[in-house]
Amino acid sequence: AMPVFSKPEHCQEVVKRCPNHASEDMAKKVNAANHLVRCEHKMARYIEDAGTQRHSVLIPYEMPQAGSEWVTNLFQFMCLGSCVGGPNRRPIHIVFTLEIDGTV
Repeated sequence: AMPVFSKPEHCQEVVKRCPNHASEDMAKKVNAANHLVRCEHKMARYIEDAGTQRHSVLIPYEMPQAGSEWVTNLFQFMCLGSCVGGPNRRPIHIVFTLEIDGTV
């Protein structure tokens, strides 16, 4: 899951947390303090692309339990949309991709 700004004038910018909220988590040594989107999955990995600096969270695909047709994963936004230095009232899309061995 990768957050991106949806308006063309902001789409090249990296979506990240505001400095206020990020610094609180940095002080607590929380993993992925700058990532706006987090996932409650126990195997969630937080990635920062070396080329674009975009943030993403990667979770493994799991088969639904017997008798179910879906799997639920909880994602959380770690800043308010109005945080200055973060989303700052700019609209955001979350891009979900299915990947295998790095291939979409």
